[in-house]
Amino acid sequence: IMRIEKIPKITYKTLKNGLKVVLEDVKAFRSVSIGLGILGGSSSDPKGLEGMAHLIEHMVFKGSKKRSSYQIKEPIEKSGGTLNGFTSREITFYYTKVPDFKALEAIDILFDMVLDPLFDGEDLKREKGVIIEEIKELNDDPYGKVHDIFLKEAFNNSTYGSAIFGSESSVLRISKPDIMCYHEKFYNTSNMILSVCGKLSKKLIERIYELENKYHSTDFLFEINSPRFSPRKKEIIEFKSDINQVHLLLGTLAPGRKEDDFFAFSVLNTLLGDGMSSRLFNKIREEAGLAYNIHTEYITFGSNGLFLIYSSTSPDKCEALLDKIQKEIEAIGKGLISHKESEYGKERIKGELLLANESTFSRMYKNFDEFRVFNKVFDIDQLLSKFDKVTIDNLVEISRKYFRNDWLIVQLRPKY
Repeated sequence: IMRIEKIPKITYKTLKNGLKVVLEDVKAFRSVSIGLGILGGSSSDPKGLEGMAHLIEHMVFKGSKKRSSYQIKEPIEKSGGTLNGFTSREITFYYTKVPDFKALEAIDILFDMVLDPLFDGEDLKREKGVIIEEIKELNDDPYGKVHDIFLKEAFNNSTYGSAIFGSESSVLRISKPDIMCYHEKFYNTSNMILSVCGKLSKKLIERIYELENKYHSTDFLFEINSPRFSPRKKEIIEFKSDINQVHLLLGTLAPGRKEDDFFAFSVLNTLLGDGMSSRLFNKIREEAGLAYNIHTEYITFGSNGLFLIYSSTSPDKCEALLDKIQKEIEAIGKGLISHKESEYGKERIKGELLLANESTFSRMYKNFDEFRVFNKVFDIDQLLSKFDKVTIDNLVEISRKYFRNDWLIVQLRPKY
């Protein structure tokens, strides 16, 4: 007899201290993934102190008032678990994944390090040095460099255009009082979302609800204002001395997460440049031999987004590569999309969703991200149905709507 697992229920709750909680109990797993998201990332950095949100993300791992850095990391890693964080333009996110028997201690550690960090002066000095090395590493990487150039120009009127890491000079300017002021403002429970997924014990759920009495909030809630795509130039060419290829990044305006066009555009992005079976990969690499690497990226914000095409090639092939990309984009607008391509786009997205659904971490982050944007979580079958309904006519219409907007082209070329 086949055992059918009942679809897990997702619980939403806002605690008395304003902390928003999303819980998904999946008894079939023996792991628990816990994510704590702060509303506010690099786009909320104070002017002149770019890199602040990212620096704080580093600093909370250095120790709290109760635990040393080692005491934060060792209990989780000893159990085979992971503990990490990242900073984006809109959020700062901390997460841990542990066996179910370690979940109680893991959530205590996560909240202790995030909400009660020590911010030791010597640690701050050292960590600034670490981040400066991180910035140098990014600048050495042409892929990261060309993206930073693009975003700085695309969002020139917004903090979204600033590098997440900041610059060497802005990081060095950040003081301990600056960090403490920012942390006090943004790291309050009203400005946070806790997402937990996995095998949730009764004790763990009780511990989560007890958080409302342990941590207090302010009335501050970060309001996300989506950036405006407003490049002043149509093309930027910069040079780098230690590269042999031209690194290209082309981009234009795309729909945001809350827009009706999101699902059709996601399919269009996938069929164009996601995977070795995508259109651009086949046309430009396999058939024309113009590049080794080519792919598309779809970055979404609340009310808008960006569609990007990245590739790299030898300087003597660059013009032909750009011409070929332009012709493929124009072909999409003329309705030259096959049923096979359309199905590839839809089926690949659906398959990725289903495969991610087998991970407590992926489910935890999906729940967090959807709750952050929509104030609710979508059942995966709802999402699959949305993608199934996308037609070739939708794809053609959406390409004409967005691909006729202004494009920004960035070239990072070898300097001889």
